[in-house]
Amino acid sequence: MAALLSFGDILALANLAWTIAKILRESTGSSTEYQDLVAELESLGTALQSLDQIVSGPAPIKLQYSVENAVKFSLSKCQILMAGFLKKVEGYQHCLKKGGSGNAVRDSWRKIGWGLFKKDEIKMLKMQLMDQKTTINMLLALSHCTALERVETAARHQQITLTAMQCSMQQLPRALGHTWEGGNAHQVVWFIDAVGNKLPIPIELCITRATFDALLRVYFKDRAGSRYIEQEHYELAEERGGEVVGIRHWEGHIKPGITITTRMIYVQWESDAAPEGEVCPSCRRTIISAQDAAGFTCSFCGTSVRNYAHLQDTFPVRTALTYQNDPGPGAIENPAPDEPFIRRFLVRKAGARSAYAPGQRVSYWDSLGNVLYAVVKRFGLMVQEGTTVYNVRRESDGAQICLPSTILRPV
Repeated sequence: MAALLSFGDILALANLAWTIAKILRESTGSSTEYQDLVAELESLGTALQSLDQIVSGPAPIKLQYSVENAVKFSLSKCQILMAGFLKKVEGYQHCLKKGGSGNAVRDSWRKIGWGLFKKDEIKMLKMQLMDQKTTINMLLALSHCTALERVETAARHQQITLTAMQCSMQQLPRALGHTWEGGNAHQVVWFIDAVGNKLPIPIELCITRATFDALLRVYFKDRAGSRYIEQEHYELAEERGGEVVGIRHWEGHIKPGITITTRMIYVQWESDAAPEGEVCPSCRRTIISAQDAAGFTCSFCGTSVRNYAHLQDTFPVRTALTYQNDPGPGAIENPAPDEPFIRRFLVRKAGARSAYAPGQRVSYWDSLGNVLYAVVKRFGLMVQEGTTVYNVRRESDGAQICLPSTILRPV
């Protein structure tokens, strides 16, 4: 028994079929039988090319072992038949082509042999090749059916698995008891952001001030007021019957049902104040009717403004809370670009903006009574104390320190 061809020989076999077909097509003395064989060889070559794409293409199909052996056997049979026929035909090729071999007598006898000796052999070869082509097509069709059956079986198994998963999910409890799952409205803290949006916050996220501050940094990201939150220039207060109450002791103050507001701290320098009334930090208009020391509501944009000094004692001590007027790294400009959208402010009134300009040389006394010199970098305000401070660079060692304005002297 001949050795079975591998799938890698399929294209070579298809090229062999096309080569024989080309020789016969160019033969001027070939009869109808030969032309029928040409058509059969070309059809076989096309079928073999399709087979190569199925088993060796970008998405090859894995044939069953028995089908694969049967296909390889048919390929080997085709190879034997066509190779033997090609060997016999090559002897006639020169005399049958247009113009012949140059010897008219020899070409005539060869054409007679081509016409008489090969007709039955041509018919037999055509029938054998047709049988093998039909066998290959039937085996491939059977393989496709088997593959479809495997896909259908896998789909049925997946459907059974999904049905079981659905039944298991229906048996799970609809809620685990967390307040954010709904149904526990009395276990939430109501939160009003700086724009005026009101939303419920689960009490579990309000247990400590640090947890709530972390939540605010996430919530205000890319929202109006984000720069105040990032620099911690804000305070949290409770709204109770229209009154604003600072939250000094968080753990003992926060209970389900209360309403917490976020108010951004706005420093109003003496040069920005309006003598005839109060200036709204949001729309920048002067409110002449605002006479309440605790604060006012803007009649133009509806912004709620409260005086920081009036509520200062109710807020926790945060000595690091500093307002910088310098629009450099870590500073908030006054006004900030998003201030027109903010509707809740705490206004901290301050004196003159600065007695010393950036770059000015100043002096001060240290604790040992020595006179030291420095250069002003920027100035700001300790919001809770109301103290103007300066960030200076000391000339002796280049260190940058923060000093209150009261100890500095111009040079």
